[in-house]
Amino acid sequence: MSEAKAPIIEARDIWAIYPGGYTALSGVDLSIYEGEIHVILGENGAGKTTLLKILGGYMRPTAGEIRIDGKKVFLKSPRVALEKGISMAYQGSSLIGELTIEENISIISRSCRMDHREILKEVENMLSRMGFREIDPDVKVSSLAPSERQLLEVLIAVIVGRRVILLDEPTSLLSPEISEEILRILRKVSMNGKAVVMTNHKIREVISFGDRFTILKRGLKIAELRSCGECFEKFFPHDIHNDGQGSVAGIVDSSDNGEEILRAKDLTIIDDRGIYVMRGVSFKVSRKEVMAIVSLDGRGVREIAETIYGIRSPLSGEIWVKPGSRISYVPSDTERASVMSMSIAINASMRRLLEKRLRIGSMLISHKDLRSYAESLIKESRIKVPSIWSSMRSLSGGNARRLVIWREALRKPDLIVFEEPSASLDISSIELLKELIKDLAMRGSAVVIITSDPEDLKGLRSGVFFLREGALVGLEKSQVQEI
Repeated sequence: MSEAKAPIIEARDIWAIYPGGYTALSGVDLSIYEGEIHVILGENGAGKTTLLKILGGYMRPTAGEIRIDGKKVFLKSPRVALEKGISMAYQGSSLIGELTIEENISIISRSCRMDHREILKEVENMLSRMGFREIDPDVKVSSLAPSERQLLEVLIAVIVGRRVILLDEPTSLLSPEISEEILRILRKVSMNGKAVVMTNHKIREVISFGDRFTILKRGLKIAELRSCGECFEKFFPHDIHNDGQGSVAGIVDSSDNGEEILRAKDLTIIDDRGIYVMRGVSFKVSRKEVMAIVSLDGRGVREIAETIYGIRSPLSGEIWVKPGSRISYVPSDTERASVMSMSIAINASMRRLLEKRLRIGSMLISHKDLRSYAESLIKESRIKVPSIWSSMRSLSGGNARRLVIWREALRKPDLIVFEEPSASLDISSIELLKELIKDLAMRGSAVVIITSDPEDLKGLRSGVFFLREGALVGLEKSQVQEI
């Protein structure tokens, strides 16, 4: 950690300009030292993910250079980076869903020159120490819950990164318990000499964890700090002092919530591997009501959300939604709610296009209407885009998710289901989302939140169930404010 040592990696005057002229990074410098945990902070769209992708060989900078051990290098692919000892866990999983866990590890092992069986064994050992049941290496990655995929990718990166481990929002989908375990593992590997570089929107989670902090804003490096919590007050005063206990205006008591929109009776749900994630649970949600299910171990979040939305069948029990209800669903990963290769304009208008097809049998929409609707949604969601005709991949993870959230919310749904609502969002975006949820309820929507993080509920008055290994226990609304 001593600055007398030469850095492992130096990124000098890094620029990243996307097609259309959008500048994601403007002359950023970054030095990475062995045995150090370096945290990169900034709002959605600040350039954090772009910087990590450049360091990990996923994309090339428009200008600037990268040096490893003082020598200029060209990281033309993630494989080249891995060969040089640099691993990365991406915000949107890079694991191949249609391949098994072992097949994915086998592909990665070829670049890092490790026996895939050794990697698999170490992953199993880590999961065992964290209290997870034995994993089946022959299951397809697509059958894993989003939180399990994220955990798997993070652990693989920790193992195969011989010198530097790059982690983009490594705990965004993980429960507080598992997040704590991951941070403990990262501290241990850094003490053994590896460098860890990570982005994280959970300021409170990393404020006393990192050894060095780089702060980006709109593509510019505005500060580099050592471990000193008080320094953050200058750059993130809202993030540090906001306790999430904002107004609950617009959320009325369940005694006056109006008509019932959703009802579940003796609901039992299993995941794709046959593991029970909910056992014989009953609940109901009415208009103007917010109901939350918190999975303390992070399991079952996706399966429960998909069952309520209607794209997954329960093992047993009944689920009823008021006939004719308009239902919206916001999954935890943007890829499941968009076509990343298509334009921002098309993705912004996707709901309108599909509903038009169902209504009149045509998806045709004028160029003018497409532009008008996309620009209106971008304005409402307050995101920055290179161009509405750029692909969804040009957006940061947080901005892409905000687009999907506001697209689903502005349909005026009777029922809206949020899965891990704060995933990929910075603190200011989370506060905007909570205000949106309050507004949805005030205007008559029934809101269901499925999450692994109780922090998502702060500032919201809601009925809550806590889930662990499929068993649920309810709390009264008055108790929620104590979370």
